[in-house]
Amino acid sequence: MGLGTQLFQLAHIAHYATLWLLLILSVLSIAFILERTLFYKKIQKHQKKFDEAITQALETQNLEKLNQFASKNESYESDMYQLAQKFIQNQDPSKLDHYFDTYKSSIRSSLDRFLNPLASIGSNAPFIGLLGTVFGVMEAFRSLAMSQGEPAAVMAGISQALIATAIGLFVAIPATFAYNIFQKKLRRTINNLNVLKDISLSLGKTKSGDLN
Repeated sequence: MGLGTQLFQLAHIAHYATLWLLLILSVLSIAFILERTLFYKKIQKHQKKFDEAITQALETQNLEKLNQFASKNESYESDMYQLAQKFIQNQDPSKLDHYFDTYKSSIRSSLDRFLNPLASIGSNAPFIGLLGTVFGVMEAFRSLAMSQGEPAAVMAGISQALIATAIGLFVAIPATFAYNIFQKKLRRTINNLNVLKDISLSLGKTKSGDLN
């Protein structure tokens, strides 16, 4: 068996291997997207309620209701606010910046979970699909040679080979789109925490319910 024959047989196997790989990546991509969608939907619900509570506290200049609400709310903002108040009361307020940075670093892993794999799927799936197409074209020309120049054989093979590219794009486009959306949600959460730092510095200094 010559080297060329072995390469063509390898191309036949590799073509279908890339299709299976793309199928696996599509399943993983869908799972990541669904998990992140539910995750950010949940935290955005709590974020919205906490934003309303912050706005009301600023308008009424009263911290008592905000403190009560923060103890029941499940957002990162509420957790950060409660810990910030304890920090300001018991420690040096000038070190609050370091505290906020530490807290944001601690929750970063939960905010960007699965985002890197999703980005990798979005960027690499088209290349995997293209590789599958190359293997498919090699197989198509081998069929052409075996059929003694019958055009229908090569056309059918090429059309089948292009399926890999189509699947690669089909996997990559939703993954890339979802990744960009989740990155935007992540930045929004981090920005909310940065704003909360300034609010905590102004509100947390007052131990009573009334702001000066």
